[in-house]
Amino acid sequence: MKKRLSLVVLAVLVIAACLTVFAACNNNNVDAYMLLTLKETLDDTKIGPVTNADFQVPATVSAIDIDENEITVDIVWTVESGGSAVTVGEKSQDGKTVTIKVTRGSNEVVYMLKGKLADAKGNAYKDENGAELVSSFGCRVEASGNQGGQTPSGDKGTQNNPYTVAEALAIINGLTGEFSSQAVYVKGVVTGTVKLSTQTANTYNFDLADSASSSDKLIIWWALSENKAPAVGNNAVIYGYLQKFTNASGTKAEMNSNAGVTLTVTSLDDSGSSGGNQGGNQGGSDVEGATATISVIGTSTMTVKTAAQNVFEQNGVKITNDKASSTNNCIAVSNEAYASRFYAGSTIKIEYANMTKIVITLDDGNYNGKTYVAGFDGMDVSGATITRDGATVTIVFDSPVSVFQTTGLASQVRIYSFAIFC
Repeated sequence: MKKRLSLVVLAVLVIAACLTVFAACNNNNVDAYMLLTLKETLDDTKIGPVTNADFQVPATVSAIDIDENEITVDIVWTVESGGSAVTVGEKSQDGKTVTIKVTRGSNEVVYMLKGKLADAKGNAYKDENGAELVSSFGCRVEASGNQGGQTPSGDKGTQNNPYTVAEALAIINGLTGEFSSQAVYVKGVVTGTVKLSTQTANTYNFDLADSASSSDKLIIWWALSENKAPAVGNNAVIYGYLQKFTNASGTKAEMNSNAGVTLTVTSLDDSGSSGGNQGGNQGGSDVEGATATISVIGTSTMTVKTAAQNVFEQNGVKITNDKASSTNNCIAVSNEAYASRFYAGSTIKIEYANMTKIVITLDDGNYNGKTYVAGFDGMDVSGATITRDGATVTIVFDSPVSVFQTTGLASQVRIYSFAIFC
């Protein structure tokens, strides 16, 4: 009898020990789904831009779970490739950032940083297939003697005579270094998707073109606009450095802050506005002629948030997002200033009386080489015609409806807003 009791006690102790180890390895609340959400948040991080000086990267990454608790895990940074031009330095005293040290040499170097989600002991978290949860970011260090390309002289590029986007692109194309030799003014029309920075107040990311229909665009990388939020269709003048941005995914034409000059929107008016996406998509798309709109940025319009379902309600419009399966929770948002995420396989129900058309505005940003706009592609629902043009999905009904439900999304989409037409 004593032997049997001893075996029972031993078994209980072993089970308790195993559960303790399992909980420790999973950081208590960090389940497989939360790890996926944290990994996607890390993927969205912008590292850089191309730099010739020491800079900081985040030491942790956080996301909100279904109980609205903030889950935070560490990021372990290593240099994946590029040699000794870049090294990982010390963590800041407040524990929020890690310094990446840059040493310029006689040769230009393209390097890759790797961020790994890890527990308190530095052990990597892994996905269900045993692969470490990592994100890689490409940057570039110029040769020490490279001081940038030349900016044409004369009065062009001044406040009274700004460059057109076409002229700015031609200069960037001819740069032998990363930046123009001085800050310049460029005029154009705001296009693409306007994004509000979550780090710096009144700072926005968008594209600039010579016309709303032009495919030649200049990326405006976090420009300060203190008096008014840029909106698609606005005429704008931007002051800053022209930049030939190069990383592992290729070369892009940008304007950016540099050499103590803050990239700034110096002039902004809506005389060229087409009425679309006013307010930088930050308060709901103001699509011209819409009967009602609803923003799904952050959680301000969210009325239900569970592992199984998210519900958004605004201006009489109700959006319900049901999860795809028991293996992927329905958490639509990871940051209050970002578009909500609607995951692959999940369905979206839209409710409003007598709808004849729905226009959905997507986030078409490139997140570490990935875009999230194709989830509606190929969707076939009886009584509706579904098309996509870039970051805009349009659903037209054969006859008015008050409830519309999609089939399962083909892939994840990130949505800013829905506009309803009756």
